Amino acid sequence: MQIATDIKFIIVSLARYLHTQNQVMAAIKIILDTRTIKKDGTYPIKIQLFHRSTTYIGLDIAVKKEQWNGEEVIDHPKSKRYNLIIKNRMIQAGNMLLEVSATGSLNRFNMKELKAMVDGNTTEIKPEKKDASLITEHFERYIATLLNPRTAAIYRETLDKVNLYDPKNMLKNISYTWLVDFDTFLSGTCGVNTRAIHLRNIRAVYNDAMRRKLVDRNLYPFWDFRIKKAKTIKRHLTIEQMKTLRDYPVQPHHEKYRQLFMLTFYLIGINMVDLLRLKTISDGRVEYIRAKTGRFYSIEVLPEARAIFEQYGGKEFLLDVLDRYKNYKDFTARMNENLKEIGALEWVKNKAKDPKRVKKNVKHITPLFPDLIIYTARKSWATIASKLDIPKDTIAMALGHGTNTVTDDYIDFDMAKVDRANRDILKAMKS
Repeated sequence: MQIATDIKFIIVSLARYLHTQNQVMAAIKIILDTRTIKKDGTYPIKIQLFHRSTTYIGLDIAVKKEQWNGEEVIDHPKSKRYNLIIKNRMIQAGNMLLEVSATGSLNRFNMKELKAMVDGNTTEIKPEKKDASLITEHFERYIATLLNPRTAAIYRETLDKVNLYDPKNMLKNISYTWLVDFDTFLSGTCGVNTRAIHLRNIRAVYNDAMRRKLVDRNLYPFWDFRIKKAKTIKRHLTIEQMKTLRDYPVQPHHEKYRQLFMLTFYLIGINMVDLLRLKTISDGRVEYIRAKTGRFYSIEVLPEARAIFEQYGGKEFLLDVLDRYKNYKDFTARMNENLKEIGALEWVKNKAKDPKRVKKNVKHITPLFPDLIIYTARKSWATIASKLDIPKDTIAMALGHGTNTVTDDYIDFDMAKVDRANRDILKAMKS
């Protein structure tokens, strides 16, 4: 298992370093590519490279499914040799990504260029230079660094608003007065919180331009400009409400949605896309790189979570959802709709005056929690943890908000604290 431990350290260290450098995640992972089977019944082992999209690098190694434990080759005549090749290639790939990251140019490479470097086909690629004096150019540069397609789409919406408001489009023109006028311009079509999103996007892009020495720090317009935000409903449940939801006698078609909601809670508010793509439980844990942030997570699978995995086991993934849904977003939307419908059901007399109506009674639902959505699980875990006096730094670590450095030698200790916190919360759910 030492080879697997070394590879895991490479992956974690790379993720931590890139996070601290504010660079788009370039994640590497070693996988058994089950999409293609060879004539002898083996599957190729590949390096999975993620950088705004996903690609694969072959290692000229192929084994059967039972000879791959998710981390290394086992029970194979060439296990030792294969594992050394895998380790060396992962070290080379990790070092190449860290070297490019150290120059601050990782965000400028596209997938084809980065794959060529990681695969050793080239040692020097000069990214295309663009004029960053325009807001549009720097927005495009910044959007290219974003991992989540939805986040990138929101930034592009902001850019469309900026282009509509300011055709001159010069980055240096953004000032306090520019921001005030832009906010007024948006008020005609956008609410307070929507305007806040656009203004925060501009601030993020401006901060990035400032770090790149494209604008003068002394002219920073956000010192005096305050981004307004309207209060929203706090979407979290108390521990008693979580118990009520867990034990409520739901309608049969709501059962799976309720169970998967509880599973996200048991796994510390894991995102739906990451949950549905989990493939293995290794040493009692699920480990993954979060699609939204590129951050590495390792979560202990407690009995409550394991029972749900066993109940809804899939063919390729731990859960069966993607056996039937091609797009996780479709399932997420359906799940959110059904979560809001969990509650008391009664049939009431149909008061419609139309004599052609066949139904005499109509279904009426009184929702337990009308604003319940998948994200509520994550907020609820954090809130309950706080109520149980779990330290803030542990909660931050659990949610992925903690510090993240290559030289952090305390990852095992940190994860032990997170594991203990999750056990305390689930223990409180039983009392």
